[in-house]
Amino acid sequence: MSRHHLMKSLLAAIAAPLALAACGGGFLQAQYPIAHRITPNQGLTQYSDPLLNNAAQNRVSYLGAFEHVDYVRLESSDVVLESVYDVATSVKTVLDYTYTMTRMTDTWNLNNGKAKSWGKPETLRAWHGAVDYRPYTLVAENRRCVAFESEWAFQPLDMLGRPSRIYFGYICAQPGKAVSTQALAKIVASVRLNGESPESMVPVNARSSIDPAAISEAKGAPGGATGNAEFPFNFGTVYQEGDNDRST
Repeated sequence: MSRHHLMKSLLAAIAAPLALAACGGGFLQAQYPIAHRITPNQGLTQYSDPLLNNAAQNRVSYLGAFEHVDYVRLESSDVVLESVYDVATSVKTVLDYTYTMTRMTDTWNLNNGKAKSWGKPETLRAWHGAVDYRPYTLVAENRRCVAFESEWAFQPLDMLGRPSRIYFGYICAQPGKAVSTQALAKIVASVRLNGESPESMVPVNARSSIDPAAISEAKGAPGGATGNAEFPFNFGTVYQEGDNDRST
């Protein structure tokens, strides 16, 4: 066999298994989305306030091609808290988060469509930086609550300067519980969010896998007391430098 034909045979032998791996979702590229329930220690979002000691926990992880969404619901005898931590998963990805505080609050089923009495906007310091929050009361139930959101790790090369990390949610006193606004804000301030690079959070050789029960857990049901109907949000978007210049 000539050297030319020998090289062609060797290349074909190498290419065949690589092509099969790519087509079958093997080691060449991860497949998305991936959604499943996770244990408390697997969550990217952790709280350390004593009022959440022994709280029941429900957690869902959603990994898409552009973002990693971490949903958590914590319920104790005193409070209920639901939050989302969303992380862009590459250096060319940002999160197009456009919610106002009131719009964000109404995406949660517990708050949706209910009359609210709003307090003035405030800011607190958490482990990762500033968190904007605003107290409110669910009028019909006379429940004291706090809505919160935070954006950081802004991408300077994106012409809109959008963030690559966002954190948002609400916390309410349980019906009949007299928990102060200060105590609710203190719980929000106790948050610790995974600070690893986004790329390190993406599993190697991942295969697309959706647990419908996990999605239902995070979405909840319209008119229900838990979940967010807009989960998994899909805020992630790939930007190109200069493509968002609106000055012309």
